[in-house]
Amino acid sequence: MSRPVRMEYEEGCYHVMNRGGVRQKIFHDEDYSEALMAGLAEAHQRFGIQIMCYCLMSNHYYLLLKTPEVNLGRAMRYINGVYTQRHHRLKQTDGSLFQGCYNAL
Repeated sequence: MSRPVRMEYEEGCYHVMNRGGVRQKIFHDEDYSEALMAGLAEAHQRFGIQIMCYCLMSNHYYLLLKTPEVNLGRAMRYINGVYTQRHHRLKQTDGSLFQGCYNAL
């Protein structure tokens, strides 16, 4: 069964979270955290999203985002995709990093 369509709103405020597959670590040290932070800064420039606050744990993250446009899906695809590439480059691995799609409330 497919995932229900995600509702996105102009000027929406979202609590976004994602976790590593099988609860594996996704942040091994400061280099990994900096890689995600760089991706967030790029997403801000590219999509205009505002990062209100964030919390990075060893195997998951939380973000509070505001989207001036209806583009949460595009921004999160960029953030997760770029971070996955950078994680694999740092760790010299490949394959799935995240458990699945991000959750957004």
